[in-house]
Amino acid sequence: MSEIGSGQRTSIDAMRSGELTSGELPVSGGSLVGRQEIVSQIVEQLDPGRVVTLTGMGGVGKTSVSIEVARAIVNDPDRFSDGCWFVEMAAVADEASIPVAITDAIGMFQNDDATPYESVVTGLRGLRGLLVIDNCEQIAGAMTGLLHRLLSDCTDLAVLATSREPLRMEAERVIAIETLNAGTGAYELFARRAVEADGSFDPLAHASAISTICNALDGLPLALELAAARLGTMTAEDIASRLDERFRMLRDPSVSGRNNSLYATVSWSYELLQPVERRLFDRLSVFQGGFDEQAAMAMLDPRDRGVDVRVVLGALVDKSMVNVVSAVARACSDEGSSAGASRGDTAPNNAPEAAGRRYDLLETLRHFGDRQLARRNERAAVRNQHLDHMIEVVAAANAFALSNDWAEGARRFRQDWANIRAAVNWAIDTTRVDDVDRLLRDVHFYCRWSLEAEAAIWAKRAISRGTTIGAVPGTPAHLHVGFQLFLAGDHEAALEELQRGLAARGTPSDRGWCRHYAAVELLYLGRAAEAADQAAVDFSDKSPRSVEAVIRSSSITAFQMYARQVHHDEAAARFAKYAQIAEKSGNSVAQGDVHFNSALCAYGRGDVDTYLAKMGDALEVARRDDIPNLTGYILTAQVHAPGWSGLRGALDALEYWNASRNIGNEFVVLEAVGINLAEMRRLEPAAVILGNLRNDRRKMTSSMSRRQACIGEIALHRSGEAWMEAGAAMSRTELLAYTKRATIEALESL
Repeated sequence: MSEIGSGQRTSIDAMRSGELTSGELPVSGGSLVGRQEIVSQIVEQLDPGRVVTLTGMGGVGKTSVSIEVARAIVNDPDRFSDGCWFVEMAAVADEASIPVAITDAIGMFQNDDATPYESVVTGLRGLRGLLVIDNCEQIAGAMTGLLHRLLSDCTDLAVLATSREPLRMEAERVIAIETLNAGTGAYELFARRAVEADGSFDPLAHASAISTICNALDGLPLALELAAARLGTMTAEDIASRLDERFRMLRDPSVSGRNNSLYATVSWSYELLQPVERRLFDRLSVFQGGFDEQAAMAMLDPRDRGVDVRVVLGALVDKSMVNVVSAVARACSDEGSSAGASRGDTAPNNAPEAAGRRYDLLETLRHFGDRQLARRNERAAVRNQHLDHMIEVVAAANAFALSNDWAEGARRFRQDWANIRAAVNWAIDTTRVDDVDRLLRDVHFYCRWSLEAEAAIWAKRAISRGTTIGAVPGTPAHLHVGFQLFLAGDHEAALEELQRGLAARGTPSDRGWCRHYAAVELLYLGRAAEAADQAAVDFSDKSPRSVEAVIRSSSITAFQMYARQVHHDEAAARFAKYAQIAEKSGNSVAQGDVHFNSALCAYGRGDVDTYLAKMGDALEVARRDDIPNLTGYILTAQVHAPGWSGLRGALDALEYWNASRNIGNEFVVLEAVGINLAEMRRLEPAAVILGNLRNDRRKMTSSMSRRQACIGEIALHRSGEAWMEAGAAMSRTELLAYTKRATIEALESL
């Protein structure tokens, strides 16, 4: 029940230790040819506080070069010890979305008490790392302003950007990525790709044709790869001859220079596709962040419903129009399958295959496909089709998360998050309000436990737009906004938002969760009896899903226990029953949550041994299955215990929140440490900590009386105010280090 907000930056341990692996970088699509010298030059130019911008036309290889630079940085942690982050900006079209994209890429928790830009600074300040920002030409002006501020606030950060034009910053070094030399780099690239397309191909036997092709294509890497992919069905001499012929017809008078060569090459490759291949290629351009075979099948043109999508995709891959970006999926072992079959809430039948592929389009090709849809006035219809498919994807991921396989559900959400974002925004823009509700409802459980905060941004946008045009979303949008206000510590505003959600249209499950979080807010506001009464309404309006039901039932008992409506012995008996239900469900979130509430009950009874054992069980589940919010509030809950017990728990919690860069929950832990130190008569460090927090607008109602009593004791000391002023002057980084030292010293003195 005790909803302590938390957040986690993904892969944070690897990032902070410089162990980010190249596997976490985008796939560049084959070995890089003819770029070794420029990669070394770029690496040498990268310095903290500087921006290096790679410029060049579409298809010249800016992204591939930037990925190779990032890989070099990752493999040389002495240069940038805290790692590298890759941010794809191709789908970002407005200034407000830039920091959101960065926070998403670096895995930074977006707390509602800070702007997205402040979240970026919180996540990157003090880290010596490289931020790679790809495809930012459409937002160049806004990006310039943001990077100027970011490098001022994060002085140890270096930035590598790719753009078709310079960002025109004072701290910018511009490096132009040129086309490959026709006689050397271009020749080698074509020859390599030709051999990959046809193992029997002999470059020496076709040297003249290769030279003709390389010159005709102006050494453009993407154009060369598209041409080489044709060697499965054409000879090099045929390609050389037909390129010259087709270019005369396909050159676009509105496009000049080498960009025209690229346009003509893509057009030529596109027109050589079979009709079904062209139709699918165009429709695949709607995806953001990749897709799998099932997604491709869902996007087939109605006239192509009977075709084998694997065959068509294979043909597009062979012709370099589509890339394979992943061929690894989590395997379902026989043992795991049989274990799940015995549980009440098993994973859906469409469990992941032992091995599966994900695909993507290069950005240049994506734009080309989208252009074809627009020319035929099919763009809106295809985006609606994509939205319909993503509704099914989100529902399936949610079914996993609510079943015996939270980890698989979370993996599916993470894998398709960019597509979910595109679908939600399209639904909001086209006023498909019921679909907005459905998507926000089905991402709620994942967002609540993983603390993926972006859904709250979508919800705010849906509410704002809906209010303006008279198409107001239902309860799920208010639920997301209310939960984010809770995480920010603004409990009054959160309660108001949740009350608006209860008045909106929604399912029984929607209303149940709204009541649940409204009860949480009432508890934080010190209104325990009202909280218990509010939550108890849930008994007459609960979801049929057993995982949700057991989590809510466990929470209701905890509310009633805090309100002294249920004796601890009765609560313990209920929690034992809930634990059996959670175990039968196989859902790790339910198991961990019930263990946690059982621990709180044991603590209330004075049974410290059971308290520690249950907390240990909850933490084991949370860490085993990577449930960030469960991990966070277990660690945080322990800091409220008085004396040495709370201080001991604070060390783990401080480390967790410092790594996660979550200021909101750092506040909770810091406050608890300050209170415990004051109650142990260690007034100076307590005053320093509480002095730093004095002007913070967050308030923990449950600890307010203890905090006020401690501040009163500090005020009686002649140096009390000076200590508090010293704390107020500290930065958060300084305060965290100070608090850790003070905690260790206090524990060592006991």
